[in-house]
Order: sequence, then C-alpha cells, then structure tokens
Amino acid sequence: MKRRKAGFTAIAMLSAALVVSIAGCSAKEEMEGQKENTDGAKKLSVLVEAGSPAYDVAQQTAEEFKELTGIEVEIDAVPYSGMYDKLSAEVTSQAGLYDVACVDTVWLAGLKNGLSPLDTIVTEDMKKDFPESLIKDGTLDGTIYGLPAWANAKVLLYRTDLFDDLEEQTAFQEKYGYELGVPTTWQQYLDTAEFFTRDDDQDGVIDMYGTSLSAKTGGDTVVSFLDFALEAGAESLVTDSENNVRIDETPYLEAINYMKALYDSQCVPAGIFEMAAADHVKMFSEGKLAMAPVWCAMYADAVNQETSQVAEYVGVAMMPEGSAGAGIVPAPFYHVIMKGSNMQEEAAEYLNFIYEKNELYIARGMAGRISVLEANKEKYPQLKVLLDSMQAPQSAGRPKLAQWNEMESAINVMIQRVLKAEITPEEALAELKTELEGML
Repeated sequence: MKRRKAGFTAIAMLSAALVVSIAGCSAKEEMEGQKENTDGAKKLSVLVEAGSPAYDVAQQTAEEFKELTGIEVEIDAVPYSGMYDKLSAEVTSQAGLYDVACVDTVWLAGLKNGLSPLDTIVTEDMKKDFPESLIKDGTLDGTIYGLPAWANAKVLLYRTDLFDDLEEQTAFQEKYGYELGVPTTWQQYLDTAEFFTRDDDQDGVIDMYGTSLSAKTGGDTVVSFLDFALEAGAESLVTDSENNVRIDETPYLEAINYMKALYDSQCVPAGIFEMAAADHVKMFSEGKLAMAPVWCAMYADAVNQETSQVAEYVGVAMMPEGSAGAGIVPAPFYHVIMKGSNMQEEAAEYLNFIYEKNELYIARGMAGRISVLEANKEKYPQLKVLLDSMQAPQSAGRPKLAQWNEMESAINVMIQRVLKAEITPEEALAELKTELEGML
C-alpha cells in the first residue's frame, strides 16, 4: 500500500507540474500577443505597489517615456500584501506577464531566480550617485539585480520649543549634570526621554512621554532592533557571509537590553505593542511625545500645518549613536527587470529613463540618488538626515535570505517576549539562534 501511495503521489505531482507548465506557456503566449497595441506601439508592463512613490512616478512619467521611445507603459498597481505573491508566481512560471517591477529590498533574495542581472545597466557613474549601502542591498552574490529607486530610514523627531526652553535647560542641567540638547548617545537619549516624561496635572495619567518605541508585530519593530544592533557593533545583520547565525552575540544583547531599558523606564507609551510608526508620529503631532523615532517619509506629517499641533516646532536629527557609532538599516525599493520578459532591451531603456527621474520621489519625502538628496536638503531638512544616516559607517541592509520573512517574525516575537519580561534577553537570543538555524 505504501508503494502504491508513493506512486500515486508522484503521478499527482507530475500532473500538477504539467498543469503549471502548460498554464505558464499559455500565459506567456497570451502576453507575447499583447505586447503591442492595435496601432503597433510596444507596451511595457510595470508592476508597482498601489499608492506608493513608484506608482506616482510611473504615472507621472509614462507619457514622456512614450513620447521619447514610442513604448507605452502599462502600470499594474496592487497592494503591498499582494506584490510578492504576484512576483513569486511570475518567477515560477516565467510567463513574461511583467517586464519591470519596483520591489522591496527584502524580496530580492526570494525572487532572484526570476530577475535579470543589471550589471551592464547600472554603470559605475550610477553606483557613485547612490549611498554604498543601497548598492550593497541591491546586490546578490556579486551581481546587481536592483536599481535603487528610493530609500527610507529611521530619523529622530524632536520638539524644538522644549529643547530651546531656558527653564527646561536649567532643570535638565541640575538633574543630570550636563546640558540639555538633542541626544547623540544612547545614555543621553534615555536621560532625555525620562526627563520629558511627565504628568503635568498630577492626575496619575502621563500627559507627555519622552519618546516612543516600536514593539508592534511587523518589520518596523525588527528594523529598530537591528538599528540598535548595528550601533552596538554588529558587523553583519543576523547572519554572516556564510549564513552562520550570529544573533546571540554581544551587539544583539546590547540592543535588546537597551530596548528593554527604554520600556522599563516608562518613558514610552504603555500601548507600544499595538502602535505602528504612524501612531508614533500621530502622538508626536498631538504634543504627546517630546521625541519620536519615525520613518523619514513621515516627517511631512509632523510639519503639516493642518493636522499637526506642533508643526512649527519640529526638529529632525539622526538616531543616537551606540558604542560602535551611528548606523541605520535602510529600507529601499528597487526597480528590477523580470527574466521572463521578452522586452529586455526596452526594460533596460525604462530603467535608464526612470533613473533620471529620481527627483520626483522628493514629493514623498524620499529619494535614492546622492545628488538628488544633496540638491534638496536645504529645503527638506529630513533629507540631509536621511543621507547622513545611510552613509554612516555602521549602516547596513538586512540579510539577503529567501527565509527572511519567516526569520523576521521570529525576531519580532523574541523582542515582545523580552519587553514583557516573559524571558531573559540571554535566554531569548539563545532560543532565537536555534530557531533561525532551523529555518536555514
């Protein structure tokens, strides 16, 4: 019976493979027949996240690209949650449904087999106009697969009216023995957060917290933890070049201990396990936070005159340095060319075109090219902080592993358990190491 069952399983698997193959061929043949309009113009299919900066720029430039090249840009915009599934199906089928896509950096490893190398497209001059961390993030096994579109990173918002207040400065000096200023070290950040946490009306409810902390389930929390690990001296994130898990080492212990110190000091809101980055900037805009670590692109929300109560008093700075210096985990998106596309030359032409349009991302508070960030940093102060952060010595991208989504979830659980005192940091990291090794 076991042999018959095994044989039946093998036949079923073969049949399923044939169905996928036939479906892929049919889809590819259908797509190849759709690559031209009725007027004979070529069509380039571009997949982007709905509502994203990539969607805005693709729409704004489609007509110009057609005028320059005669190629129509057909934009398929889908929610972030559906992007990876669509791309994974494309990689499996090689159907050629999409020619170009704009993808999250954490997807590159899982999509690698379905992407075309860009080494002949991304020139040395292009590389020089991007922070090194972005080029490294778009490179797998020595081959470039992604052309940076834009990058996001954590920055520190702070209330200038509070930091410039003479009474606040005097009180801080008396309590901590040094001058009040925008914190540049972990200890200064913790001191300052504690100082500004206060119950002004003495009703037992905190009216303003010194800062906030990412702890909700999601990538935001993991990036914050990894930011701290880099600042504590992590040489590579989570794994080394040979995929050995390093997450139980000293920098990660320092990182989780520091997150716990912030949480235990009660200088962050009690509800952080249910708060995403957008909630932090909302509290800051309502005057309920003296400082807020948020994504650079959210600076615009904090200075919005119509929605922010502190719009006139918003400063922005790099996140405080750890023992190893400054460093952040950039969150870039990349334009890629799908290997299954039968329009490789046209796709390359589009990437070169969109590279020249990088300044359009400024409207969303981000960009990728150094020259663009430099040209706009006087008008948009958060861009200088973004550029300085990405070029900081300790900055590095997340591991390029197909299992990253699963690993990220495990790291998230570890952070929450430690903050809630369900397990010691040492025990948590040891267990996490074993769990991550099993995934690899």
